[in-house]
Amino acid sequence: MSRSSLISVARRLCGGSEADAEDLVHDTLTRALRLSATFDPARPIAPWLRSVLLRLHIDRLRGAARLVASSAATLDGQQMECDRQAKAEAVEQVRLLLDTLGEPERSILLRFHQNGESIRELGLALGLPEGTIKSHLHRARQTLAARFTLGPGATLERRTERPS
Repeated sequence: MSRSSLISVARRLCGGSEADAEDLVHDTLTRALRLSATFDPARPIAPWLRSVLLRLHIDRLRGAARLVASSAATLDGQQMECDRQAKAEAVEQVRLLLDTLGEPERSILLRFHQNGESIRELGLALGLPEGTIKSHLHRARQTLAARFTLGPGATLERRTERPS
Protein backbone atom coordinates (compact mmCIF):
# COMPACT_ATOMS: atom_id res chain seq x y z
CA MET A 1 0.00 0.00 0.00
CA SER A 2 1.39 3.37 -0.95
CA ARG A 3 1.69 6.37 1.30
CA SER A 4 -0.70 8.33 -0.95
CA SER A 5 -3.37 5.63 -0.48
CA LEU A 6 -3.00 5.92 3.30
CA ILE A 7 -3.18 9.73 3.08
CA SER A 8 -6.36 9.45 1.01
CA VAL A 9 -8.01 7.26 3.66
CA ALA A 10 -6.71 9.51 6.46
CA ARG A 11 -7.99 12.64 4.71
CA ARG A 12 -11.52 11.17 4.63
CA LEU A 13 -11.29 10.29 8.30
CA CYS A 14 -9.96 13.73 9.21
CA GLY A 15 -12.66 15.65 7.37
CA GLY A 16 -10.41 16.73 4.51
CA SER A 17 -7.71 18.30 6.66
CA GLU A 18 -4.39 17.74 4.89
CA ALA A 19 -2.27 18.48 7.97
CA ASP A 20 -4.32 16.14 10.22
CA ALA A 21 -4.17 13.43 7.53
CA GLU A 22 -0.37 13.75 7.27
CA ASP A 23 -0.03 13.51 11.06
CA LEU A 24 -2.29 10.47 11.17
CA VAL A 25 -0.35 8.67 8.43
CA HIS A 26 2.99 9.46 10.09
CA ASP A 27 1.74 8.13 13.43
CA THR A 28 0.23 5.08 11.66
CA LEU A 29 3.55 4.18 10.05
CA THR A 30 5.34 4.67 13.37
CA ARG A 31 2.84 2.41 15.14
CA ALA A 32 2.99 -0.14 12.29
CA LEU A 33 6.77 -0.40 12.70
CA ARG A 34 6.34 -0.90 16.44
CA LEU A 35 3.65 -3.57 15.84
CA SER A 36 5.40 -5.25 12.92
CA ALA A 37 5.70 -8.49 14.92
CA THR A 38 1.90 -8.82 14.77
CA PHE A 39 1.80 -8.63 10.96
CA ASP A 40 1.25 -11.91 9.11
CA PRO A 41 3.40 -11.81 5.92
CA ALA A 42 1.09 -14.37 4.28
CA ARG A 43 -1.69 -11.75 4.21
CA PRO A 44 -1.87 -8.45 2.27
CA ILE A 45 -0.37 -5.44 4.05
CA ALA A 46 -2.92 -2.83 2.89
CA PRO A 47 -5.85 -4.01 5.09
CA TRP A 48 -3.50 -4.35 8.07
CA LEU A 49 -2.18 -0.78 7.61
CA ARG A 50 -5.73 0.56 7.19
CA SER A 51 -6.78 -1.15 10.41
CA VAL A 52 -3.77 0.34 12.23
CA LEU A 53 -4.71 3.76 10.83
CA LEU A 54 -8.36 3.34 11.79
CA ARG A 55 -7.56 2.18 15.33
CA LEU A 56 -5.16 5.09 15.78
CA HIS A 57 -7.83 7.50 14.56
CA ILE A 58 -10.38 6.00 16.99
CA ASP A 59 -7.85 6.31 19.84
CA ARG A 60 -7.38 9.98 18.98
CA LEU A 61 -11.14 10.56 18.93
CA ARG A 62 -11.50 8.88 22.31
CA GLY A 63 -8.68 10.99 23.69
CA ALA A 64 -10.32 14.14 22.35
CA ALA A 65 -13.64 13.09 23.88
CA ARG A 66 -11.96 12.54 27.26
CA LEU A 67 -10.29 15.94 26.98
CA VAL A 68 -13.62 17.61 26.22
CA ALA A 69 -15.32 15.77 29.08
CA SER A 70 -12.59 16.69 31.57
CA SER A 71 -12.61 20.30 30.35
CA ALA A 72 -16.39 20.41 30.74
CA ALA A 73 -16.09 18.99 34.25
CA THR A 74 -13.45 21.58 35.09
CA LEU A 75 -15.66 24.35 33.72
CA ASP A 76 -18.64 22.98 35.67
CA GLY A 77 -16.50 22.98 38.81
CA GLN A 78 -15.41 26.54 38.13
CA GLN A 79 -19.03 27.54 37.49
CA MET A 80 -20.09 25.88 40.73
CA GLU A 81 -17.35 27.79 42.57
CA CYS A 82 -18.51 31.04 40.94
CA ASP A 83 -22.11 30.21 41.92
CA ARG A 84 -21.03 29.53 45.52
CA GLN A 85 -19.14 32.84 45.64
CA ALA A 86 -22.08 34.74 44.13
CA LYS A 87 -24.46 33.14 46.63
CA ALA A 88 -22.15 33.96 49.54
CA GLU A 89 -21.89 37.56 48.34
CA ALA A 90 -25.69 37.79 48.01
CA VAL A 91 -26.19 36.38 51.52
CA GLU A 92 -23.69 38.90 52.87
CA GLN A 93 -25.44 41.74 51.04
CA VAL A 94 -28.82 40.69 52.48
CA ARG A 95 -27.31 40.45 55.97
CA LEU A 96 -25.87 43.96 55.63
CA LEU A 97 -29.19 45.28 54.36
CA LEU A 98 -31.06 43.67 57.25
CA ASP A 99 -28.60 45.25 59.67
CA THR A 100 -29.69 48.70 58.40
CA LEU A 101 -33.28 48.10 59.58
CA GLY A 102 -34.37 49.36 62.94
CA GLU A 103 -36.41 47.47 65.49
CA PRO A 104 -39.12 46.21 65.49
CA GLU A 105 -39.12 46.11 61.64
CA ARG A 106 -36.05 43.87 61.45
CA SER A 107 -37.29 41.23 63.92
CA ILE A 108 -40.83 41.23 62.50
CA LEU A 109 -39.52 40.86 58.94
CA LEU A 110 -37.19 38.00 59.93
CA ARG A 111 -39.80 36.21 62.01
CA PHE A 112 -42.34 36.50 59.19
CA HIS A 113 -40.11 35.51 56.25
CA GLN A 114 -37.45 33.36 57.89
CA ASN A 115 -39.44 31.63 60.62
CA GLY A 116 -42.74 31.56 58.74
CA GLU A 117 -44.80 33.11 61.54
CA SER A 118 -48.14 34.52 60.41
CA ILE A 119 -49.22 38.11 60.98
CA ARG A 120 -51.70 36.88 63.55
CA GLU A 121 -49.03 34.86 65.40
CA LEU A 122 -46.68 37.84 65.40
CA GLY A 123 -49.40 40.12 66.73
CA LEU A 124 -50.21 37.73 69.57
CA ALA A 125 -46.53 37.12 70.42
CA LEU A 126 -45.60 40.82 70.40
CA GLY A 127 -48.85 42.13 71.83
CA LEU A 128 -49.46 44.33 68.77
CA PRO A 129 -52.52 44.68 66.55
CA GLU A 130 -52.32 42.88 63.15
CA GLY A 131 -52.52 46.26 61.37
CA THR A 132 -49.38 47.42 63.19
CA ILE A 133 -47.54 44.21 62.25
CA LYS A 134 -48.53 44.80 58.61
CA SER A 135 -47.28 48.39 58.81
CA HIS A 136 -43.91 47.29 60.21
CA LEU A 137 -43.58 44.66 57.46
CA HIS A 138 -44.46 47.23 54.81
CA ARG A 139 -41.94 49.78 56.13
CA ALA A 140 -39.20 47.12 56.40
CA ARG A 141 -39.80 45.99 52.82
CA GLN A 142 -39.86 49.57 51.54
CA THR A 143 -36.60 50.37 53.32
CA LEU A 144 -34.88 47.28 51.92
CA ALA A 145 -36.18 47.95 48.41
CA ALA A 146 -34.95 51.55 48.55
CA ARG A 147 -31.47 50.46 49.66
CA PHE A 148 -31.14 47.48 47.33
CA THR A 149 -30.40 47.92 43.63
CA LEU A 150 -32.05 45.23 41.58
CA GLY A 151 -30.31 43.78 38.56
CA PRO A 152 -31.95 43.14 35.18
CA GLY A 153 -34.93 40.85 35.34
CA ALA A 154 -35.10 40.80 39.14
CA THR A 155 -38.50 40.87 40.81
CA LEU A 156 -39.75 41.51 44.29
CA GLU A 157 -42.38 39.15 45.63
CA ARG A 158 -44.90 40.39 48.07
CA ARG A 159 -46.20 37.95 50.61
CA THR A 160 -48.72 38.69 53.32
CA GLU A 161 -49.40 35.22 54.69
CA ARG A 162 -47.35 32.34 55.99
CA PRO A 163 -45.66 30.15 53.34
CA SER A 164 -47.33 26.80 52.70
